[in-house]
Amino acid sequence: MMLNSLRNGMTALSVPYVVDEPGRGTPFTLEMEKAAILCLSEAKRRKPTILRRESEELVYISKLHYPLWFVPWRSRCIAVDGLGLSSTTMSHSRAPNVLNFTEDLKKSAPSFDLFRRALRKHARTFMRFSSVKDVVLDAVVGDASVLKVLSSIIEQAMIREETVSGTVLAPPEFHSKVAEQKANSLISEWLSLEEEVDGFKYALQVLNEEMERHKDKVTKEIEMIWEEYGERISEMKKAVEKRIRQLKREEEREIKKATRLAEKKLAKLVAEEKKLRQKIVRLEQSLEEKRRKRKAQKRRYPKRSTTRIDNTIRTYREKITGLNLELRKVLAQQETARKEEEQTLRQIEESYLQMAAKEMEKIEILEKGRNLEVSKEREKLQEAEDTASKIENQIKNLIQRKTESLRNLENRTLPFEAEETFLVGIPFYAVQYKSRRKTRVDVYPPVKASSYEGTLRRIQIAVLSFSLESRLQHLLSPRSTELDAAFFTNLKERLNADVALKELLSQVAEPNNLLAHPSFRDDVAKGLDALEEEGWLSEKEKENILSIYMKP
Repeated sequence: MMLNSLRNGMTALSVPYVVDEPGRGTPFTLEMEKAAILCLSEAKRRKPTILRRESEELVYISKLHYPLWFVPWRSRCIAVDGLGLSSTTMSHSRAPNVLNFTEDLKKSAPSFDLFRRALRKHARTFMRFSSVKDVVLDAVVGDASVLKVLSSIIEQAMIREETVSGTVLAPPEFHSKVAEQKANSLISEWLSLEEEVDGFKYALQVLNEEMERHKDKVTKEIEMIWEEYGERISEMKKAVEKRIRQLKREEEREIKKATRLAEKKLAKLVAEEKKLRQKIVRLEQSLEEKRRKRKAQKRRYPKRSTTRIDNTIRTYREKITGLNLELRKVLAQQETARKEEEQTLRQIEESYLQMAAKEMEKIEILEKGRNLEVSKEREKLQEAEDTASKIENQIKNLIQRKTESLRNLENRTLPFEAEETFLVGIPFYAVQYKSRRKTRVDVYPPVKASSYEGTLRRIQIAVLSFSLESRLQHLLSPRSTELDAAFFTNLKERLNADVALKELLSQVAEPNNLLAHPSFRDDVAKGLDALEEEGWLSEKEKENILSIYMKP
């Protein structure tokens, strides 16, 4: 809502003192308002009793307006209590030292290890705010429920330009320039919060920039490690491959030599085997020949002795047996020679495989060294990124909380736009009582007139059990308990405690005393008739009021 009409001179909001509740059939007139206030004032006037001889008299009843300044700010308005009786207290969480953090990060630029050390140093810096203090915004109206009521009043009411003479204001404690200074306390708090948020955002920017810069450096260092080791590994592979080819040639030479020796040995044994087999064959042939001769002799000369031929046969058999034993030994020696050859070849192969493996280990050692260095750099980088991420989340959390504080502070203002500071008056009645020894002031905040149909029936049934004050309080209930608590309760307490404030108010109220107004008698008489007609007071009570205050 744009309040661009509030420009020239003192202005006041045309807010009625009484508003009708929904369902009230007959409007609550200005005359009824004056009569009701007079009745309430009279009901609350202290009369003589057995324990109290002194009585009070009404000095004045004056309709005034509570001054509220509205200072424009960011398409909104800051409400300032014109009497300076209100204040708003806020908790301000002190931000960690962002400058120390950013300076430490920047100083660590030459070394990644310094950067990691700086991150570890500040791993808990932004976990919480360093301290909390209360900030008092003097005279600033910041209660959300009160602002909601004020917002509703301003939205629903008609704004009109009006001089001070048209609307009687309780004398403001300060003028518009001072009100703007009061509002500046809220603005300063806002700027402080914004500055802290900007500081946090700057810290995030530096953190991310430094992290990216060091990440690039580490990435390049890893690439350099790969390149350096790549060259060394490449050279080593060439040397190893050359050495392995050399070992292969040596292995082949040894295998040929071992094979040649084994074959020579085996050939000798094979030749020996051949000789033995030939001998065995000749002996077996001779043995067979002797057997045939013996058989022929036995057939031709049965009685002739075969001892000689039997001895020869036995000799042949013994020789054959001996040669077979030698043959088996030679065959066993051949098998042993073959196994020895296989074992020798296997040992040669294993020996050269081990030598080749040792050569290959040289490459693996370089690769492991490269992988270890790269792994260490990556672990350092991951540690730094994890710590930076935690710090980033901590800072974002503080930004969120400060942003919530900004929203909370903005919610302590009204959603109205104005061209310049303006003044709004909230109507109330001030009533002064005077006894022989002292004076006191009572305050009646804005009210709403109840729908009397149901309430009236209850009152009419038990009219004698209700005092006039109780009935009128049923009729006129507070329009806003929030407004009452924020302004009028404090005002009443201060008026009866602060003599200077009471006198200042009296200087404005007495010239506007309704009791002395020319039309007051007629207005009150009409209002009393209307209240009597609705059943809020009896004829006797009306006559009593008239007799006291309507004397010619």
